[in-house]
Amino acid sequence: MPENIHQEFDAKQKNLAENAQLTILEGRLSGWISNSITDIFRVWCYAPENIRVKRYATRERLSRSQALKKIQTRDQGDLLNFQQLYNVVDYREDRYYHLVLDTTSESPQELARKICSSIGILVEIK
Repeated sequence: MPENIHQEFDAKQKNLAENAQLTILEGRLSGWISNSITDIFRVWCYAPENIRVKRYATRERLSRSQALKKIQTRDQGDLLNFQQLYNVVDYREDRYYHLVLDTTSESPQELARKICSSIGILVEIK
């Protein structure tokens, strides 16, 4: 993606985070972009590389080795790109987030319950 488009999107996302209420931002840089905003609860949902490879290979109908190569290439490219654009070493660092969740074995509903519980929201998630 061209740098100017990337930066324009990230600036819009930061503006949204600063000005909107009850907004959920999703993206690789969301936690880092909103890190200086005090009234935002930042969550990092991750899976270990081997789980990501398995999921990606299944979804895209690739071999595990093909999926591994694509994931590693994308991750390395993102880290390099974000470092060049914003001087951020690793946007995945725990310090940018209030809650870090491993998505390996829990359902989206279970993860949503944990997030809501962590911020004190009582909701029924089916």
